Parts: sequence; C-alpha cells; structure tokens
Amino acid sequence: MIIDDIVGFLEKTPPFQFLDGAARRSVASNLSMEFFPKNTVIAAQDGPPSNTLRIIKKGGVKVFLKPESGEEILVDCRGEGETFGFLSLIGRDRQWTTVVAVEDTLCYLLDKEEVFRFLASNPAFAEYFV
Repeated sequence: MIIDDIVGFLEKTPPFQFLDGAARRSVASNLSMEFFPKNTVIAAQDGPPSNTLRIIKKGGVKVFLKPESGEEILVDCRGEGETFGFLSLIGRDRQWTTVVAVEDTLCYLLDKEEVFRFLASNPAFAEYFV
C-alpha cells in the first residue's frame, strides 16, 4: 500500500513520470525518506557532494550561493514534486550551492547508483536533467 502511494506520487513527478510502471515501482521500492525541520541546512556550499537525489514530498527549499562578499545569491526555490542534489551528485567533487529548508520538509532519497542506472536506461529520464 505504501509503495502504491509512492508510485502514485511519482506518476505526477518529473522525471519519474517518464518511466514505465515497472521502473516507477522499482524507484519507489528503493527510496528512503528524510525529514528536515525549517531552517535546516541540507547541503552546504563547498561541502561533500551529494550521494542522493532528493525529491520533495512536502515542504520547500531554497538553493543559494554565498560568494566571498558574503551576500546570498538566490539560485532557485523548489517545492513539492521537485528534485535537488542532481548536479552535486553527478559532479562528484563538491557541493556547489547551499540548500536550506524554508519550511518543514519531507524528502524521498534515491541513491546515486539508482539515479545512474535510470540515466543509462531511460533516455527521457536523462533528457529531463539536460
């Protein structure tokens, strides 16, 4: 039943909506969840690269850069059904931005091995990130 709920969520969530039913079910069965209270720094600029793609189930985050001048430069705001961590995951050297929960946020996490598997086997999934 929980897997069915997750599959239903993924059916409406790009790039997972581009996968067939069996692939979405595979994604759903390989997800973990993590909760981030409001104002939690989820990823810090210049920190280690991400090992997961995060899919926002509830809540929202802001993504920003903080140059040496000290002023935040807002890059993006992401909400329910959107992902973050992809560039850090494929870059493999460091986290390029800071990501902070702007409200209590619940995310599904997909390990990088699974992300790379779907990138290699599903052109529409890969194209979404290009």
